[in-house]
Amino acid sequence: MKDIAREWLEDADYDIKSADAMLQAGRYFYVVFMCHLAVEKILKAVWIEEKDEVSPKVHGLVYLYEKLSIKGRLPEIFVALIDNLDDKNVITRYPEGRKRIAERLDEKVSDEILKRTKETLAWVRKRLA
Repeated sequence: MKDIAREWLEDADYDIKSADAMLQAGRYFYVVFMCHLAVEKILKAVWIEEKDEVSPKVHGLVYLYEKLSIKGRLPEIFVALIDNLDDKNVITRYPEGRKRIAERLDEKVSDEILKRTKETLAWVRKRLA
């Protein structure tokens, strides 16, 4: 694996640990925000490995996924995670968006998103190793 791809995955690990801490603190909005960041970094690591070029400076998970060869190979449950998290990065930066998302989050929902994010990271690591 290329060093820069490995760095993206290490950053994703850090974000997942931060999401764990936020879950323990009951800060469910931030669990989802950190999961979005982790998935974005996972996809950027795949981008670097596949295309042998710097990943684009975008935050759209669906955009990144659609451009990669893992499209169609990634288990459907992880694709659903990407779809679910796709708009959470931008919308969470504004008070009205954060409030709207926070109203729909609880420990169970946040824990499930975090679990799927960890599984996605493990799936990708296995294929990039």
